[in-house]
Amino acid sequence: MGNSLAQHRAAIGLYYNKCRCTTKLLLFRLFDFWNSVDIFIEQSHHYILKTGTCFLPVITQETLFVNYLFQILYAILMLSGDVESNPGPSMMSQFTLDIFHLNIRSIRNKIDLFLNLVTDFDILCFTETHLDTNISNDNIAIEGFNTVFRKDRNAYGGGVIIYASDSLRISRCENLEPIDTECVWTEISDPTCNILLCCVYRPPNADSSFWKKLEWSIEKASELSDRIVIVGDLNVNFLNLPNTHVVNEIILKYSFFNTIHEPTRITQYTNTLLDPVLVSGFSQCDVLDSGTIDVEHSLSDHKGTYIYLKSHALQNQSYERKIWLYKNADFDKLNALIRNIDWNLLINDASDIDHAENNFTTTFLNLVKQCIPEKTVTIRPKDKPWFDSALRNKIRLRNRARKKALKTQNTSDMKKFKKLQNEVNNMNK
Repeated sequence: MGNSLAQHRAAIGLYYNKCRCTTKLLLFRLFDFWNSVDIFIEQSHHYILKTGTCFLPVITQETLFVNYLFQILYAILMLSGDVESNPGPSMMSQFTLDIFHLNIRSIRNKIDLFLNLVTDFDILCFTETHLDTNISNDNIAIEGFNTVFRKDRNAYGGGVIIYASDSLRISRCENLEPIDTECVWTEISDPTCNILLCCVYRPPNADSSFWKKLEWSIEKASELSDRIVIVGDLNVNFLNLPNTHVVNEIILKYSFFNTIHEPTRITQYTNTLLDPVLVSGFSQCDVLDSGTIDVEHSLSDHKGTYIYLKSHALQNQSYERKIWLYKNADFDKLNALIRNIDWNLLINDASDIDHAENNFTTTFLNLVKQCIPEKTVTIRPKDKPWFDSALRNKIRLRNRARKKALKTQNTSDMKKFKKLQNEVNNMNK
């Protein structure tokens, strides 16, 4: 079946598919000869156990109405009862939808600065994009996020944009967007209940009509789905929000709760939470995690915000599995060990075909483990093919260096961080 586990599995899969494809044909053809087939199978069973081979010396004339090979395959399949599925990870019990937001203060020429921060998210939302019609989506493209929804103001201020992972089923809901309000509404397909996501920006000088328009769009959205998420920069301090503020009335009326509880913009004199993540229709248990992410001052004077929601919209959990390191294998030793095994005795001593298969597989894998080293790896479905452990370790070093540089504001720390960032970018290319 081949020298590698992959070849072994391929052979087993080919055998299984071959048997499955011919089963219906055999059932129809064998219907009138069922008694003779029973005799054939019983004879095959005894002969296999006696000689350790699947080749019969004599086949009665009644059984020659179909191809000899198909009969042997069908007999073996009937004796074994089933062919086990290939080993692998179990189905994930939990699915999440990961959303990131940042007031980017002009997204142009900043893609490379934040790219490594956001590759693990499903949806990226940015406010104050400073875009106009002269900037196409190709100029601000992010690999793996080819679905882009945006509403621009001009090249000098405002604007919002949403990037969606290619693995999401998502569409825009322009009917929920007031014409003169900087917001984008999207609908994310979910087997249980679709999720409506809004990315919104409220300018500091916006008048009270903004809240009326936002409430209008929320009311329309609530007619379409019970589950709503709102991210963005509302330029209202949620750490010190008066009970009489209109946004509090909206939150209470539509059963929202804010999942961000720390400042998102810190200056020399102020600590304010301007970038909430508001959710409705979700329980506290549905919010698996949420918080803020520090970014460089050259990228933004706001912190990024994120939320992980329990959802069936996308599977993104990682899992562990063992792999064979064939490059370090000692095949000469393996061949010598295989030659020293009495395979006929191993199979003939079995009481039935299941035990024979178990004896063979256990013995063979024990030999393989002596000659081919194993390694446990973490499989992350979102990882690109080139995203290996070396790159992941380099990203960890870069993230630590960034955190230290932001904390100390030391020139040497900043140089070290930028050097590591360039190394990560080069490894990503």
